[in-house]
Amino acid sequence: MAQPHTGSTTDSQSSPLDSNKQWFSSPGLVAIFGSPIVLALFGLLAGVIKLVLQNNEALQLEQRKYEYSVIQAALQTQYIDDAVGKLEFFKKAGLLKTIDEQTLNHLIETHQLPIFAGEAIKYHLVSVTEAKPLLASLKVYDGPFNNEIDEKFFRAVADFQYKYNTNTFAVKPGDNKEDKLDVDGLLGPKTYSILRQVLANNSK
Repeated sequence: MAQPHTGSTTDSQSSPLDSNKQWFSSPGLVAIFGSPIVLALFGLLAGVIKLVLQNNEALQLEQRKYEYSVIQAALQTQYIDDAVGKLEFFKKAGLLKTIDEQTLNHLIETHQLPIFAGEAIKYHLVSVTEAKPLLASLKVYDGPFNNEIDEKFFRAVADFQYKYNTNTFAVKPGDNKEDKLDVDGLLGPKTYSILRQVLANNSK
């Protein structure tokens, strides 16, 4: 009686993995993907993807620059309430998209926005902490000597500007309009320079 065949079927039947290997290594497929045209198409596709990503990064960078310029414009004021109002309007108008909204809201709600106090402060000719004692020595400021840009500081600078224009100090302006100070409460280079001149004259 003949015995049934009990040998392994691997000799006569290949596995799906072997079939896949054969398919990927088939000469026709290798010839297709190795052709210059297909390689050129892959290179072109990679170039397009790279260009799209670079353009997207450039657009995001420009958007951030624009938003920072919008915020900087909003902060060009002596009054925090004005800055808050402008920033909230810009938010509602959709002009501030990439800046973290929670952080911006926190700064607005807690009044921690950096307010413009004049170019002498902005460009570090003098700090607020240094300017307050100078103003106090002229009896136009009576607050604490800290680095806070507050209403008392703006009023002290404006008071100094007004008193200088009205010949209160020994150092006096000329008769021309250009010689006088703008009474805006901002400590600009011109105001700071004259403040130093007045103080130097008082120390003689």
